[in-house]
Amino acid sequence: MLAFHSFFPGGNVKPSGSYKGCIDQKLCRPSAFTLTTAAGRHIQSNMACCSTDMCNGGLSLSAPPVGTLENGVSCPACESYSQKECEIKSHIACIGTEEKCITLTGESIARLISLSAASTNQSFAIKGCATKNACSLQQNDLVPFGGKIYKLSAKAACTNRGVWGVISSSSIIFSALVGVLFVQNLS
Repeated sequence: MLAFHSFFPGGNVKPSGSYKGCIDQKLCRPSAFTLTTAAGRHIQSNMACCSTDMCNGGLSLSAPPVGTLENGVSCPACESYSQKECEIKSHIACIGTEEKCITLTGESIARLISLSAASTNQSFAIKGCATKNACSLQQNDLVPFGGKIYKLSAKAACTNRGVWGVISSSSIIFSALVGVLFVQNLS
């Protein structure tokens, strides 16, 4: 059995939701993480598992806190709830303990969302800032987003900083190298 709690302030995505039900125990991996895909657009998720009859009724989950102060990390950010890729249109300043740039992809699990036989799985892709424990998400892990439950098609892809951090580091190294070469040529 499992229980999810997730919270999504702002945007067109359902603001929050909980799910309690039964799944294959192999698919249940407890996790708590936060993820940000745009300014003011945070995904806070908490998942717990148990293995006895009716045990999830006693599980009380709350959303993990999101920080408010920028931490110096910048990441590419985008969301798509209909495709396996999302187009990066912006970079965001990460906040609090969200010190990793993350990419998640997967598909909704229709049978957990709707009893309708006409319901189909829906692809998703997300890039943004995340807490370190979000980076431990593996292929086939379940994660709630926007009132749906998604099964990851690949493990979370994380980096320590986004493109802007790499560019600024490369620029500093390049500038230093040019300076050294210039001084050597003058000698």
